[in-house]
This record gives sequence, structure tokens and C-alpha cells, in this order.
Amino acid sequence: MGYEYEEEEQPFVLQDVWHFQESNPVREAHYTLQLPSGWEYKVTWMNYPEAKPVQSGNQSQWVVSEVKGIKHEKYAALASVAGR
Repeated sequence: MGYEYEEEEQPFVLQDVWHFQESNPVREAHYTLQLPSGWEYKVTWMNYPEAKPVQSGNQSQWVVSEVKGIKHEKYAALASVAGR
């Protein structure tokens, strides 16, 4: 099974979290960030090795591949061990 979606946001807080690891394995996930000229960003990875972005003008894109699913364990919080 596969699916794709695109999301455009204009949040009140300029922060986002990319939840690419969950209970199902992921073959490939992409995250694209496009900022106005002169803007900067800071990246923090949790529970996963850092992936370097591909830069193209004012757009940055990260790709992670072959992300393993997380086995469900009773009383365990998925978010505490998932890559993001």
C-alpha cells in the first residue's frame, strides 16, 4: 500500500514536527521546506540518524528510506521512541 499527500500550512508558531516513523514500516518519506529569501531554519533530529537536505534555491528537501516500523508494546508511548 502507498499514499501521498501534500500539506500547506500557515501556523501561528513557526515550528513543525515530521512524524515519519510509526508502527508501519516506511519505504521512503520526503519532507520539503520552502522559505522566503533571507529566512533561516534550525533542524533537530530525535531517535533517528540525521539526514542532510538537498538544497535547491530557497527549498530544502530531506529523504529517509527503509524506516522500520515500531513494534507495539503495552504501556509504551510510541512517540518516545519514534524517529522524528
